[in-house]
Amino acid sequence: MDSSEINVTYLLGAGASAKALPLVKGIKKQERGTPEAAVLGLSERFREFVDEFNEPIDPTYKNDIDGIKENLLYFADKAEEFGTIDTYAKFLFNRQDDQYKTLKKALCFFFVIEQVLYRKFDNRILGFLTTIEKRRSLPENVNILTWNYDFQLQIAGVKLGGNFERHEMTSNTSSWHQHGYFTATPSLDFFPSQNEPYNLIHLNGIAGYAYQKERKLSLISNWDGDINVLLRKLNLKDVEHVLNFAWEESKGIQRVQRAVKIAENTDILVVIGYSFPFFNRFVDRQIFKTLKENGKFRKIYFQDPFIDGQFLRTQFQLDEKVDIEHVKKVDSYFIPMEL
Repeated sequence: MDSSEINVTYLLGAGASAKALPLVKGIKKQERGTPEAAVLGLSERFREFVDEFNEPIDPTYKNDIDGIKENLLYFADKAEEFGTIDTYAKFLFNRQDDQYKTLKKALCFFFVIEQVLYRKFDNRILGFLTTIEKRRSLPENVNILTWNYDFQLQIAGVKLGGNFERHEMTSNTSSWHQHGYFTATPSLDFFPSQNEPYNLIHLNGIAGYAYQKERKLSLISNWDGDINVLLRKLNLKDVEHVLNFAWEESKGIQRVQRAVKIAENTDILVVIGYSFPFFNRFVDRQIFKTLKENGKFRKIYFQDPFIDGQFLRTQFQLDEKVDIEHVKKVDSYFIPMEL
């Protein structure tokens, strides 16, 4: 079979951005016997971030920024109390607590500032896309499903010549395209769906996009280097951020449908830095059910320095014919020899 006929889907978790951004839960230096430096979790990085963020901001934003910094410290404590920030978010969601929106706003602020102001970027993504790209775009037989709400992939696309910074989506358009690199959708929640294919799906939405008053969807990262311009674009008060969690099923249903469509034609799955948490099980089950039924699915490459991925066989009742290969090295994104 020609490599162009083999469809490869990447499934990414927090570990896929770990060279730049914190994990949901950190890994201490002594854990699992690793000699490597500790990997920060969100709670540890929240505290560092609050100490570091002392930018010369306009007094207009002072109260908002002080409030967000205070909230980040509070959420850091709650993340440790509940085990992860996701667990605490679920706690708030189940109780219809208004603090749920406050948490989302703080997360969006954190990820935008980290990636835009502090320019945090995992260079492995750039190396990966440079290696596999064809005609300055993702090959037609490669798709990406990501649980991450960062926009590391989009940053890499821009570095490779794409343009995603000045796009906006209004109620008069039915889809959003990132011209020049990905065909992607950060959200389909408020707009009608089209049948055209997408090769990048953000299963949890994305931090960095927000619906403004006019129901325009705009990316926050386009700015001129002035922190106050960035804060104005971030619009700390009157926005609805495009960041969701897996349990908000009504908001992510179209994204899941797109992911299932990709799974229908997947031969090989490459899992990078994803631990398949309990919260995501509903979506993960749909994806794996489709993989098993498509008649083509035959192999998983599981890239993780410690876990070999064999638990997937039991978790999703995979046939023995589906091979699971452990990829221990994480200095670059794994590229299957089948491509």
